[in-house]
Amino acid sequence: IMNQGWGQSPGNTGNSERTLSGPEAHIPSLLSMATRNHMDITTPPLPPIAPEVLRVAEHRHRRGLMYPFIYHVLTKGEIKVPVCIEDECNTELPPAVVLFRTSRQYVYGVLFSVAETQRRMERLAVRKRIPVETHPVIVKEWSAYKGKSPQTPELVS
Repeated sequence: IMNQGWGQSPGNTGNSERTLSGPEAHIPSLLSMATRNHMDITTPPLPPIAPEVLRVAEHRHRRGLMYPFIYHVLTKGEIKVPVCIEDECNTELPPAVVLFRTSRQYVYGVLFSVAETQRRMERLAVRKRIPVETHPVIVKEWSAYKGKSPQTPELVS
């Protein structure tokens, strides 16, 4: 009885791959399942954020004093853009996710102090006489709209 497998009778300890019926149906191994696409998408690490900015963001986040996704963007580098109703008759108007992407990019720039970091790197490069090296801030935007799967994020810099 010690070698008895899960869902097997005491006399059947050999074939662990047999399929069961009813509530004891075969449960596949996680290793045999396909990897989801978004698991394969990697982004560069987020730039360091001033401790005071993180402290204030966390404080306001915990008390519900600001948009909830700001702290998540600062710490995780991703955002879930809510689904909205689109006008199917007007094909000239792009989906809201695409339409407002530029304004979200400006917000990401402010949150991660991109302009300040760029100026600091340029001054350092001039002093040391080396080329300017900046790393882009890439945020994963999870959204769903016509023609785009909600299972894969869009990488926005």
